[in-house]
Amino acid sequence: MKNDLCSVVIPAYNCASFIGETLDSVLGQTYPELEIIVVNDCSPDHTEEIILEYCSRDDRIRYLKNEANQGVAAARNKGIKAARGAWIALVDSDDCWEPNKLQAQMQLIKEKNALFCYTGCQFMNNQGQLIGRVFNVPETVDYKRLLYQNVIVCSSVLISRELLLENPMYGDHMHEDYIAWLNILKEHRAYGINAPLVRYRIADNSKTRNKLKSIQMTYHVYRHMQLNLLQTYYYLAANMLNGIKKYGRHAF
Repeated sequence: MKNDLCSVVIPAYNCASFIGETLDSVLGQTYPELEIIVVNDCSPDHTEEIILEYCSRDDRIRYLKNEANQGVAAARNKGIKAARGAWIALVDSDDCWEPNKLQAQMQLIKEKNALFCYTGCQFMNNQGQLIGRVFNVPETVDYKRLLYQNVIVCSSVLISRELLLENPMYGDHMHEDYIAWLNILKEHRAYGINAPLVRYRIADNSKTRNKLKSIQMTYHVYRHMQLNLLQTYYYLAANMLNGIKKYGRHAF
């Protein structure tokens, strides 16, 4: 493992409309020590053609392909296992970063001697237009705080590769990233940068737009974490209220 190398893992499925914009934002980072691992989860659209075209232009991009669709959790895990860096940055194939995102996080990690870092975000629509909402995040979060709301946007995460290898993602029928963060925060603390360094796309078909499904998935997360029914409904109510604050009129 290279201690200063950041491996950016991008799971890709049917994202031909967005993957180029995502890759441009990662390639444009001011932090120089990075590799990009794109895992194509058997996309039937033109995703592969676009990724291969980017690979031909920049040798920092590595391309992996699943021969059968395995889901976003398995795609992320595959990229994490293939990573050469000591640090993993995650970004979804329809989200984008501000140019100083990784630089700011690597600086914070060194200052705090941290293993887990996240940032705030701003929201955009399908066309990439900002919709005027910013999601602010706390300077630090632990397990109990995270139960009230998942303030860790997956596309904002920079984390030790070892932590993710110890806590692989699973459960696409739930919020696979939320489960991973809760498991990790049982023993560790995460540190936030309260700045919108991620542009998060609210797509019409995203899990976050289908709020009834999202509530059901969050319920299963709490039960998976072995919360009793009273605790589950308490935190679920808190999560729903915080979701309204987070997404505003886009919450439902």
